[in-house]
Amino acid sequence: LVCASMQALPRVVAVQTHAVTKLWTLAASASTRALVTPALPLVMVALGNHAEDAAFTACALGFLQNAAADEENRRLLLAGALLRHVRYAMRAHMAAAPAAVEHAMGVLRVVASEVGGREQLRREGWVADIKAMVASPAMATPAVAAEACALLAAMAVDKATAIKLAKSETVDDVVRAVRRIVAQEAAAAAAPPTRTPKAGRRSG
Repeated sequence: LVCASMQALPRVVAVQTHAVTKLWTLAASASTRALVTPALPLVMVALGNHAEDAAFTACALGFLQNAAADEENRRLLLAGALLRHVRYAMRAHMAAAPAAVEHAMGVLRVVASEVGGREQLRREGWVADIKAMVASPAMATPAVAAEACALLAAMAVDKATAIKLAKSETVDDVVRAVRRIVAQEAAAAAAPPTRTPKAGRRSG
């Protein structure tokens, strides 16, 4: 039913978002993750059709992040245009859509969880794109910073990639971003609570 709705109304972003949200729920569980395999091509098409919509992009990337945890799904996605779509979405939304950046990093982290994925990311020049994401305003968001740390840890298992990350100063950029977030949260915790003025009595 979900696939049928996606096929029937491919240009209606509200329908696509609702359908992908349902798929995301299925992909979140290991016991139902394999059920979403037939929908992967449809989600890829929808991501291409609605790449300018930040909310849909974040939803689709979140789904793909979960779906790619299944080995067969990951193989199918990498054989298709997954990384091309992730790259386009990341570049389109990294200035103003932290959720899309977070899930783009999450997809890359899952890809980097195996040797072939790490090698593909290195071959396709993803270190430069990751550095751009790390330098974006989205890195001020704690969830994005946490995902960036996890992504770098996954990619650095590959020695050649680890050297590229170090030479590009991407690791230093992440450390600085995390320190800024920690300092901001500490300052917010230390600030006195804002008092709400009491309403005055009505004369009467």
